[in-house]
Amino acid sequence: YWNEDLGEDGAVLLTDLTDLALDKNGNDTLDITSTLPTYGQGLTSYPSLGVDNGNGIILAFTAIQEDFADNVNTAGLNFRHTVVSRSDDNGVTWQAPIDLSESPYGISELSPISEIVYGTLYPYEVNGEMHMIYQRDFIPGLAVIGDMHTNLGSSIHYVSFPADLVASSEEIEGLVEFELFPNPTSGNLHISFENNSGESLQVFVTDMMGKRLQALFTCQADERKIERDFHLALSPGLYFIEIQGDKGASTKKVLVR
Repeated sequence: YWNEDLGEDGAVLLTDLTDLALDKNGNDTLDITSTLPTYGQGLTSYPSLGVDNGNGIILAFTAIQEDFADNVNTAGLNFRHTVVSRSDDNGVTWQAPIDLSESPYGISELSPISEIVYGTLYPYEVNGEMHMIYQRDFIPGLAVIGDMHTNLGSSIHYVSFPADLVASSEEIEGLVEFELFPNPTSGNLHISFENNSGESLQVFVTDMMGKRLQALFTCQADERKIERDFHLALSPGLYFIEIQGDKGASTKKVLVR
């Protein structure tokens, strides 16, 4: 995602092969056991944006699903679903994508044992709902090119869902309050905080999905005033600095350029 406020090199990575849109079991592997269907597109595709009444940006896009495959009509080819995400800070950070066809959402119109593709959002919230049309059929791949599977009846459907169903990613200051600078950063970062928690604290950097990428340092329970410099060996993008203890955690966003 990019807009003018993010600057020349400020494009934000929303999804890749290891986030929750694709790697649902969190093992850092895309568990596709069969030959991929021929889509003529990437494993994520067809993004569509809408805006709710609070100026939150809602994103819908199509993503292959490692946990739903067709073992009836094909040799276990994997389905694609349309998943949704949200940003409440003008596109700087995004919530982990969710699949509205699965628990705990389970919108009945969206059967997970089907292709749910080409999702297109109406651009604005109406009566507290976001509105989307999509195409559905029951065999992965395409009937007109590539796999040339039997056409069992593709159809266009409408669905709506509450605009606030897609919760935003938020910073948490439950354990300690801390400062980071410079932010944005080219990699070098300074952190300062007072450890009044009475416990040892670990400091990590995580991605937008909460996956820990780098252990930064540990401060002991008897350390009070913490001032540390460190380097983030990360690609440009949005991350979280997380301070974790037994009593809770605190997080702040950091932008690496």
